[in-house]
Amino acid sequence: AKLFDESINKQESGDARKLRMTAETASVMTIAQSSGECLERALKNAAIYMGLNPDEVVVTPPTDLLDNILDPAMITAITELVDNNLIAMETAYENLRTGGIASPERDFGAEQALITGEDADGKRPQKDVTDINLT
Repeated sequence: AKLFDESINKQESGDARKLRMTAETASVMTIAQSSGECLERALKNAAIYMGLNPDEVVVTPPTDLLDNILDPAMITAITELVDNNLIAMETAYENLRTGGIASPERDFGAEQALITGEDADGKRPQKDVTDINLT
């Protein structure tokens, strides 16, 4: 009920709002997980009723219901963790993807290929002479 409370101060600071949303995030995620489990149970029962295999029914609730944008301080912290060899670069990239910084369409390998200018085989693409502008 607190999530839908309209009496919340509209003049709260960004930090206050972030704190409030963080406190409420666990509730939203719990609701999403519980709803997913209930839906899966209902669909498994429907599968049994229809003579289908209920083990083939899988419901995965969404995990990105709330904005999960990384702020500059978090990006700096992730970078420092990589620099100090406390997390792998791939782990940092996953955090950047889920934090809305890196592209969700590219995996770590594709991002590295973009950075180095190489294709998936580790080769640099040959430029066509007609693509070069000499003027």
